[in-house]
Amino acid sequence: MNRGLNTWLLLIIAAGVGYVAFSEYQKRQYVSDVSENMRRQVVADGIRFSIPHRNGVANYFSENESFPIAVSQLDISASQSIRPHGVLSVDLRAHGQVAVILSGSTLGLSYSDGEPVLLFTPEEKDGVLSWRCAGDGALAEHADLLPSACRAR
Repeated sequence: MNRGLNTWLLLIIAAGVGYVAFSEYQKRQYVSDVSENMRRQVVADGIRFSIPHRNGVANYFSENESFPIAVSQLDISASQSIRPHGVLSVDLRAHGQVAVILSGSTLGLSYSDGEPVLLFTPEEKDGVLSWRCAGDGALAEHADLLPSACRAR
């Protein structure tokens, strides 16, 4: 009788340990999923934050048939001074290219590959402007964080 009781106690303890281990695994998986969603949200915020700059480039191009060389040439509202979490800055580069600099630490990326940057390059064809986006720096190595339209084809 005592032996049977010990066997049942061992089974109950083993089940409890298994349950705790599985619960910890589920928690880690949940944190990993949340972390991945947060990383994608930072990239999405960067894309949204670049819209006024891209619109400014498009407006400048339609009026001048050339690309601006400085942000001061763009008509951007003061609300752009409020940056979303994880977006460090938005810069204007040569040929109207808009660069969104993201926080590598927020994205959990190493800076050894350079700062994570979303690049929006304007392309003009027959007077119509379209945008091509891509990741640069640390984002080039982590294309899984980019929307499918921004991944290298």
